[in-house]
Amino acid sequence: MDHEVPFQAAMDGHEDEIEIDVLRACEQCNGSGSESSEGVRECPACDGRGRIQRIEKAGFFTKQVVTDCSSCRGEGRIVSDPCLSCDGQGRAKQSKQIKGLQSPQASLPGPDSG
Repeated sequence: MDHEVPFQAAMDGHEDEIEIDVLRACEQCNGSGSESSEGVRECPACDGRGRIQRIEKAGFFTKQVVTDCSSCRGEGRIVSDPCLSCDGQGRAKQSKQIKGLQSPQASLPGPDSG
């Protein structure tokens, strides 16, 4: 993200405000991802863990392999009626205001430094 500040404003210690988009819990579904409380259930394929563990054998050797669950895409839950605001993710972009103060004393060496 680039934000330009005029030179004189920076030298005067100007306070500036910018607006950014952040991901926050969806206000429509309170972060559940579903329109109703019955719309979210634990994934039966991975028992809500989001990962599938299996043992693979290659000759005399065995190894344990852990992969994301393909049924819930690693989420551990299945949303049957997704929220329209966040598409079932439980998070949505929201605007946030950030204030900043450009202080010339903090960034430039003074006469006492050196």
